[in-house]
Amino acid sequence: MSGLTAELYELGFNCGIELEIYIQDTGTYTSLIIEGFQKGVDEPYTYNFYKQTFYPHYPNKITVYEEQL
Repeated sequence: MSGLTAELYELGFNCGIELEIYIQDTGTYTSLIIEGFQKGVDEPYTYNFYKQTFYPHYPNKITVYEEQL
């Protein structure tokens, strides 16, 4: 387990794919999402942090807090 995964687990995030996707459910329809991506094999990961609300009968809503951290 990476240090990032351990720290986010302590904060209540679940790991989808290590170093790539972390999700914390904050309500019935709302999740905080940290999404990582790597541009090249030797490049470091960069992360986007956003909140997504999954409405059952309406379009989903995404609020971006930070990109390319």
